[in-house]
Amino acid sequence: MGALALSTIAVAPAQAGATATVKELVPVFTEDFTPAQPLDAGLSVALERAEARAETRPTELAPPYVSEGRIVAPTTADTTGTGRVPYAAAAIAVSTDTLVDEGGDDPNIGGTGEGKDGIPAEPTTTAATQEEEESSAQPTATGVATYYYPTVTTVKYTYAELTAVQEEILTLDVPGAPTMHTAYVDAARNRVVVTVASVDDALRQALTDRYGAEKVAIEVNAEEVAPAQTARHNDTSPFFGGARTTTSSCTTGFAWKHEGVPYLVTAGHCVSLHQNYYMPVPHYAVGKVTSDNWDTIRGTVKFPSQSYYAGDLGLVRLAGGNNAAPYVYTANATSNTRREVAGPWSRAPRRGDKYCTGGATTGELCGWTVSQTGVTVKYSSGGVARNMVKGSKTGRCTAAGDSGGPIYTVRSDGKIVAKGINSGGGGGGSNNYGGTFDPCRDYFTDIRLAEKAMPGIVKKY
Repeated sequence: MGALALSTIAVAPAQAGATATVKELVPVFTEDFTPAQPLDAGLSVALERAEARAETRPTELAPPYVSEGRIVAPTTADTTGTGRVPYAAAAIAVSTDTLVDEGGDDPNIGGTGEGKDGIPAEPTTTAATQEEEESSAQPTATGVATYYYPTVTTVKYTYAELTAVQEEILTLDVPGAPTMHTAYVDAARNRVVVTVASVDDALRQALTDRYGAEKVAIEVNAEEVAPAQTARHNDTSPFFGGARTTTSSCTTGFAWKHEGVPYLVTAGHCVSLHQNYYMPVPHYAVGKVTSDNWDTIRGTVKFPSQSYYAGDLGLVRLAGGNNAAPYVYTANATSNTRREVAGPWSRAPRRGDKYCTGGATTGELCGWTVSQTGVTVKYSSGGVARNMVKGSKTGRCTAAGDSGGPIYTVRSDGKIVAKGINSGGGGGGSNNYGGTFDPCRDYFTDIRLAEKAMPGIVKKY
């Protein structure tokens, strides 16, 4: 992050003979546009497991982070009998079996893919067996293990306290509220950061009054505006990811399967529960929406019987003989080239990870870098998307119609690793082309979160 600035502000001059006072307000700093460096693969898996510990004891532990190549696991002050410090400090074993080829953002790796003809036949294994075998749960650790030993520090705010602030802050009715667009937990500084285009003392004062001067900070980017929720064309059954859909003019995500039935996953804001789903060809409904966690007013809502937010997701059950195949369209917006889907990402997204987007409007755009995870974002429509991943890049940005499309990387064998479902984006100014100081911004839902939240899994070859 950039250097802290404007952390204090003087109030009205003191009367003669009185001591001048200084009012502490929430700190303000400038957004750092330097792309994050990716974590070592083993360290990234270890951090994910440390985060899972914090989630299981949210009122005692705080969000962990990486510092100088080590896991830091903060906790509140220990009390007799809780065991929170030993729990946070316990060694984390990462097996080499879990460290697989996750691919990169170079679309030239492994060839360009083929056209729609000659798709391999569906596997003969029963669907129930496939779904059990292809579950993205952590594999059994049978390889050589590397042990990571978290460093425990004491902090003021717990995981539960910080996530509660993040959930609320973009919905506040305070001076300057329209300028607030995203919010994320800054684990290393034990606070929540809200991003704005501009800031004044009224907003700082309002946030200070509600949260104090330490729990929240303001990140300023003068080019920041509320992001918009973001075919290819004329796709036919079996449908691929990255194709244009005439339902809300969005993009198909990945082929999905559950109990032998074919589905397509897309963004929740592109669909409505029980709504018919249409593709350009044929000109009739190819399926119906069976899962949707997007409310047109509030944004992300929790799926029934779930305690967590799961980004921006919708699931379409295909019917009438229609099917979906585990391929994603690549290259430009009118391309017929495609790649096979090898399966979902084996771990959660991290700062510095690379990825590509595939949208019906802009086609394949690579060179994206994850800049934040666990982000809350308020779109220009007013809806608030929760538990999102934020990325950035220079060059061409995503555009309206790319929503619901696949987020992925390309393995060395040319197959695609499914990483998420696109939700929205912005940046790039009037020409939709971002530079160093006005990069493109992208928000997507982690594909592992989709598999956790909805019935079924990503279909793969």
